[in-house]
Amino acid sequence: MAEHLGIDRSYLSDMERGKKNVCLPTLKLIAQGFDMSLSKLLSHL
Repeated sequence: MAEHLGIDRSYLSDMERGKKNVCLPTLKLIAQGFDMSLSKLLSHL
C-alpha cells in the first residue's frame, strides 16, 4: 500500500501505530490512493 501511495512504508507503519501524526497532504495522498475525495475519507470520523 505504501508503494502504491508513494509514501515511505516505515512512515505509513508509524502512522498506523499512532507514532506519527498524519498531515493533510498525506491524507490527500491516501484518499487519492483509494480513489475518493479527502472529504469522503474523513466523513466517517
